[in-house]
Formats: sequence, C-alpha cells, structure tokens
Amino acid sequence: MTQNTHPDKDTSRERLESFASAVDGWFWETDADHKFIYMSDSVEAITGVRPEWHYGKSRREIGVPHMVDLEAWHAHLDLLDRHEPFDSFVFARRAPDGVKWMQTTGRPVFDSAGIFKGYRGVASDITPRIEAEHRTETLANAVEQLSEMFVLWGPDDRLILCNKRFREINARTIETTEPGTLFETHIRAGLAQGLYPDARGREEDWLAERMAWHRNPKGTFEMERQDGRWLLINEQRLPNGSTLTISSDITEMKRSQAAAAEQANIIETSLRAMPDGMVVLDKNLEFISWNDRLFEILELDRAMIVEADSPAKAYRHMMAARGEYGPGNPEERVAEHEAMIRKSGPAVWEQQLSTGRWVEIRNYPIPSGGYIAIFRDFTEQRAVARMKDEFISTVSHELRTPLTSILGSLGLLANGAVEGIPPKGTELLKIAHNNGARLLDLINDLLDLERLASGQMEYRMEDVSVSVLLEEAVAAHQGYADQYGVTLKISSTCDREAVLGDRARLLQVMANLLSNATKYSEPGGEVEIAAAPNGGTVRISVIDHGPGIPEEYHPRLFEKFTQADASDTRRKGGSGLGLSICKAIVEHHGGEIGFETKPGEGTTFNVDIALHR
Repeated sequence: MTQNTHPDKDTSRERLESFASAVDGWFWETDADHKFIYMSDSVEAITGVRPEWHYGKSRREIGVPHMVDLEAWHAHLDLLDRHEPFDSFVFARRAPDGVKWMQTTGRPVFDSAGIFKGYRGVASDITPRIEAEHRTETLANAVEQLSEMFVLWGPDDRLILCNKRFREINARTIETTEPGTLFETHIRAGLAQGLYPDARGREEDWLAERMAWHRNPKGTFEMERQDGRWLLINEQRLPNGSTLTISSDITEMKRSQAAAAEQANIIETSLRAMPDGMVVLDKNLEFISWNDRLFEILELDRAMIVEADSPAKAYRHMMAARGEYGPGNPEERVAEHEAMIRKSGPAVWEQQLSTGRWVEIRNYPIPSGGYIAIFRDFTEQRAVARMKDEFISTVSHELRTPLTSILGSLGLLANGAVEGIPPKGTELLKIAHNNGARLLDLINDLLDLERLASGQMEYRMEDVSVSVLLEEAVAAHQGYADQYGVTLKISSTCDREAVLGDRARLLQVMANLLSNATKYSEPGGEVEIAAAPNGGTVRISVIDHGPGIPEEYHPRLFEKFTQADASDTRRKGGSGLGLSICKAIVEHHGGEIGFETKPGEGTTFNVDIALHR
C-alpha cells in the first residue's frame, strides 16, 4: 500500500509542475509560520532564483512594502494571520534577481483536526506588466499636466484619452469629454452651445467641413471660441487609424498680433501725416518703410524708386547722379555714402540740395541693425531767419551810432557841462542816461548774438593771466557794485596760471557773471570771485549769496531771453541774453560753463577752461 501511495504522490507533483509551467507560474507552500517550505522547479526557470533560496523565508521578509499600498500590504498580512484565502495579491519581492513584481493566490491548509498547517498556492512574475502599467501611468500623468489640450480618438472615432486642459476648455460640454464619446457628438454639442462663432448661421456646412478635416487632417488650423479664446489645432492620423488632436491656446499671441497690427497702422498713419520725410533702412541698407513726404522734399520720382527691384539702390543712385553726395563718379559716391552710413552713429547735419532746398538730415542707427533717416525742409525757416538776423543787425547798427551820441550828450549834461540846469532836471538826465545805457547794452548783446550765429565773432587769442583777468574784471565792475552796496572779493590760488583766450571776450563773460551776481545780492552782501587749478584746467567761480535760481529755470537758463523771473527782468534790468552769450564764448574757448544753486543760499557759476602751459 505504501508503495502504491508514493508513485501517486510523485505523479501528482509532476502533474502540478506541468500545470505550473503551462500557465507560466509556479506552485508554492508555506508552514504554519508562513515560511516557504516548497517551490516548484518552474520558479527558477521563470525568475532565475532556485526554489531553495525561498525556504525558511516568509513573504513578510522578502516583500518590499513601500513599493505598494501600505494599507493593502498590512491587510494581506492580517488576512494571513487569520488563515483566510486570498486571490491575485500583487506585491514587490526582493531576491538575488533584484526587485520584481509577483502576483499570487493562496488557500489555507488544515489537518483533519482543523489545525492550521500553512498555505498552498500559485504565483507568477508580472514585472513586465507592472512596468508597462507604470510607464502608461507616467505617460498619462504627463499628458494630464500638459498646458496644451490633448485628446486621442480611436479608429472608430470615439474618445480614448483626454487631459485636464481639454476638459477645462470644454467645460460647457463636459459630458462629451468622457471616453467612448464620438467625435461628431462632441462637435455637435459645441455647436448647440454656440462655442464656434465662425459656424453661426452655417452650422451644418461648418460641421461638414470640420468632419472632413478630422477624417483627413492637413496639419494645423486656427479656431476662435465663443469666449474669445483662439486655439491652434494640430490633428494627425496615426498608423493604427486613431486621430491625435493637440491644441494650444494662442489667445495672447492673437491679441499681440492685433495690437501690433493696430500699432503698425498708427505708425503708418503718423508717417503719412509727418511734415518731415522719413525712410527706415534694414541692416543691408534696403528700404523697409518710408513716407511720400520724403520724395516731395528731395524732389525725386517716387514711382521709379518704389517700383525698382531695389528701391534703396535706385534712391541712392538718383541722389548721387544729382550730385547730392558730392562731385565725381556716382557709383563711387554711392559706395562712399553707404560706407559712411554703416560706420556712423547718431548724426545731424544740414545740406543744401542741388534743387536749392535746405534740409536738415538726422541719421539714427537701430540697435538691432539698420537706420532711420529723417529729412526736414527748413528752406523757408532759413530764409526767414536770415531776414531776421539781417534786420536785427541793420537796426542794431543803425541804432548804436545815434544812441552813443545821445548817451555822450546826456552824460555831459548830467555831469554839469551846462550851467543853470536845476537839480530836478539833472536827476531826470541821469535817469535818461542810465536807461540809454541799458538800451545800448541790449543792442550790443543782440549784435553779439548775430555775430555768434553767423560765425563772424572775432577772437584774438593770446596768453591771458588768470590773476590779471580777475583783477581787471573786478576793477571794471567796481563802480557797478558800489551802486548796489555789494563788496567784491577775489579768492584765487592761480598766481602763475594762464589760459589761451581772447582777453576782451573773457572779460565780457566775467562782466555778465559779476553783473548777475551783484544784481541778485542784498545791499551789504558780498560776491566772491574764486579761481583754482583743477588738473589740466582752471576753474573760475563767481559766488553770490542771493535767493538762488528756482528749479524750473535750470534746464533753460543758458537759452536766449531767459531770466529767473519776469518781475526780476523789470526790477533788476537785463536782456536775458547774457548767459547765452557767455556759454557761446566759453565753448569757443573749448571750455564749459555750469552752475550750482540752493534756494535762499545763493548761486555759484563755474567756468572751466584748459590751462595754457
């Protein structure tokens, strides 16, 4: 009987091994302590780990709990402790072959007395399936987080997968974003909700066009949505017959394009309305944009230029042929002109054209490459300015001679040259003489301005001692300072320093600065004239302690006819031309003039001129 039993058991075990190999798994058995006491040989063929490695180990010992749901892991262990059957439990196992995923089913075994003896079951290696699921899950998560709308339609045109962004954009038809929904059903729902403005009034035709595109995609297209959004839709047919739709929200881009188009229209309108001619060149010096005023000012044939293969080349050859770039071979003059433009920074110059017009040309490089050139016709203004200058010069010269004679006569009378004039008459003569002197100063200033503007101001350059210049300026101005009760004080460390300059013009600068400082000082006040070497220059400063210069006058203080306050002009006297003349004289000497001022504390004017060694 014993001999008959063992062959039956061996035969049963062989059958089980055959079954296990047929189902790509293995059989296992544990004792009452849940430790493995048997593994079928097929475990080695499948995992590469011999059955004996498992013996004496429990699932608790070879499992990797943190790789699965901990709650499910502990529930499984509790089930084992309760000796209950389980099906298809998935867990991660660590063994010599590394960490792999297992799926196992087991049944508890009891003896005839009902005592628990352990478990018997079957297991299989499902690592490839789990890894594939993990990859699929990772891909699904990535698709879910895309900022673009993603949707996959199956070969039967039913929705397989879509992401959160697609569901958000179709929130009003959210029920059609569920898997299994037909593409046409989804589109019809959107039509019913009015989501496609372009379809209004032609819904069926629009639907037919959309379905035709979907069945035979041709790349990308734009679609406006009812809420004002714009989508860029890219549909592609996959080899298995599925259709992939990826859509991007391009609303901001469309708004930017609309804003850019509007700005371009504004700029174009502005260009047409400009009184100046303008042309924009790219980095190759070709025309990008221009206005018609350009051709009017330059008196060029617009059609011949803009209709040429290269408008820029046609333009430059016309200008060269007319002699606007100078005498000589036009081709050479064009090449020189182009080279000059490429190398030049911001530049402004005036030019008389061969047509007789005077134009001011402004050339501005564009940081990204290219140039902007602006042509302003100032022929009329130049003629008017010349007439004005000639008028001022003529009138000033005609006035100065008789006025000088009148002042001489008034001076003699006021100083008692004629007896019998009553005191009241003498006082009136002095008032007339003083106002005549003011008028003569104004005439002299106007003449100086005219000479400066025309470049006819004469300068006789020589070595001028700084200390002597200060002494002469104070001596010449002392009588004027006495009238205002103001003390003049020289504070200089320039004992041997000299500058190269016109003594008379530099004294004219000092006279203007001292006159202003004196007029705006309080009676009993002091005006300091300081000089000190400053590197390769000497700084001459005229310092008063008057009311200071209001901030609103700072930017235009050296402009013509500017004074700190109109009431001061009447009360203190002056033409408002002195500082403008001073600036022109100092700059002709290669120097600079500036000021520092504080309200209520006074003003300092500084003149910096290079030392002459």
